[in-house]
Amino acid sequence: MNVGEKQSAVQEFVTENNYTMTVLLDPDGTARRAYGVRAIPTNYVVDSQGTVSYFQRGYGPALKADLQEEIERALP
Repeated sequence: MNVGEKQSAVQEFVTENNYTMTVLLDPDGTARRAYGVRAIPTNYVVDSQGTVSYFQRGYGPALKADLQEEIERALP
């Protein structure tokens, strides 16, 4: 989910990085406040049952690999 940016900027970023995932927009920060996001990036992986199966705040060198592993684990 992207917080506060225009759809065109988000789409450009997604295209440039060859992302195939759906990116939701939170233009006014409603979801950010509801989930208590205090840092960008904050990553949640939600499994097929709707349960948050992974949470990570901030960025680090292992983030991409960790997210890939957690997403694959959450897929049915």
